[in-house]
Amino acid sequence: MLQGEWVVIRAYKFLLRPTDRQARALAEMLQAHCSLGNRALRERWDAYRNSSKTTVRYGDQSEQLKEIAGPRLRRHPGGVVA
Repeated sequence: MLQGEWVVIRAYKFLLRPTDRQARALAEMLQAHCSLGNRALRERWDAYRNSSKTTVRYGDQSEQLKEIAGPRLRRHPGGVVA
């Protein structure tokens, strides 16, 4: 951005009206993602506290994503892990 330029930032909100089946699937996917995120955070905390100075990087954890969460997330429509 150059000095003196104005940037317009717009926000959009979309209202979801899922069916009961879709709402259950969304709730299950949210739970799976929260659980996965908490596991990753716990792994990083444990590595940080370890006196051997083991490091866990985001890229390392991303590589593990398919094997850890793949089967659990793939069963939901739209929940495919790339």
